[in-house]
Amino acid sequence: MARFFLHVVNDVAFTRDEEGQEFACLADACTDARRSIGEIIAQDVTGGMNRVHLTIMIDDETGARVANIKAVTHMVVSLSPFAA
Repeated sequence: MARFFLHVVNDVAFTRDEEGQEFACLADACTDARRSIGEIIAQDVTGGMNRVHLTIMIDDETGARVANIKAVTHMVVSLSPFAA
C-alpha cells in the first residue's frame, strides 16, 4: 500500500490533503479522485452553480505530483417558449 494525497482546487479555494489515504496503487487513487470529483460537482450544481472548474492534484508520499484529474462543467438551461 502507498499513501497518496488528494488536494482539491476549484475556482475559489485550494484544499490541501494533510493526512492522505492509502491505496494499492496510483490507479486506485485516480479512481477515488474521479469519484470525489463527481460528488463535488453534484453538490455544486445542485447548489446552483452553473460552471464548475475542479482539479484534484495527487501527490505521492515524497510530495511528488503524480497525477492531475480535471473536470470542467457548464450547465445551460434553455426554457421552451411553449412551456406551459
